[in-house]
Amino acid sequence: VTVAENTQYIFSFWARNNGGAAAAYSVYDLSNGARIVPSTPYISSINDASWTQVSVTFTTPPGATSIIVFPLRDSGSPVDLLLWRATLVPASAPPPGVSSLALSPASVTGGSPATGTVTLSGPAPAGGAQVALSSSGAAASVPAGVTVSAGATSASFTVTTSAVATST
Repeated sequence: VTVAENTQYIFSFWARNNGGAAAAYSVYDLSNGARIVPSTPYISSINDASWTQVSVTFTTPPGATSIIVFPLRDSGSPVDLLLWRATLVPASAPPPGVSSLALSPASVTGGSPATGTVTLSGPAPAGGAQVALSSSGAAASVPAGVTVSAGATSASFTVTTSAVATST
């Protein structure tokens, strides 16, 4: 990956143990021929029941313009795990914004629910992204907000509607 020298980055990915006994990540500086992040075990922080986000923040040294990120390093023990969505972003990257809001169905009879989906312009940061919601009329109500999980780009919520005399 091409990077800028003297810059802080966040390398993250999702992992799930699939019966393995070992797993480690690392970051290698191709430009200088040196490790930036040594082989770091993470098998004890993940499980086989759910996906876990693994991340590390590091700063590229002077002269570093090309690196290799390894979400999995051979550790000499049986390695059996699932990896998903590895990302490398500058630590100073601004959080993603809302890129769209969709309702399904687009039209309902009063008293019937609808589902809203908010989509971000990029993956939510570690800890997730809180999106505030509001409705301007009494015919439909939404929760005060919805959380887009860390690494995800969208989240859904329920729109509750009330019976109305005329189309609203």
